[in-house]
Amino acid sequence: MYCGKCGTEIRPGNSFCTKCGAPISGQSINNNSPKRTCLKCGTEIQSGNAFCPRCGLQVSLGSDDSTVLHPRELSTAEKSKMVAGLLGIFLGWLGVHRFYLGYTGIGVTQIIVTFITFGFGGLWGFIEGILILAGVFNKDAQGRPLKQT
Repeated sequence: MYCGKCGTEIRPGNSFCTKCGAPISGQSINNNSPKRTCLKCGTEIQSGNAFCPRCGLQVSLGSDDSTVLHPRELSTAEKSKMVAGLLGIFLGWLGVHRFYLGYTGIGVTQIIVTFITFGFGGLWGFIEGILILAGVFNKDAQGRPLKQT
């Protein structure tokens, strides 16, 4: 038996789905094969689709063929707050900390500003490095929080 809401296999005797928490009743049980659902937004994914129809991110098949995983979210480790801050302080004039966090456009802009201002634009990256360490900037370009180490 499978949950009618998320497609997770239901063990006999369970009164709630272990994945989505939906109550199990006669109407919510699906005896067919499990649904493939997006782990990020919960939308059902039709077989053969390479993108989630709701959130639009590229997806790949999970190992149990019942869930769809977003490779960018699962394969990319969190970025370190300490590394980003130190990169900003020491190499901020080159925008290295912004490249590290995934903000490539701002990183390129920092390089250009530094060269146009004959080096004075490098203060921008230095200040951002301090702000990262202080916790003012605490997310990468994908919106994931920075690790404290």
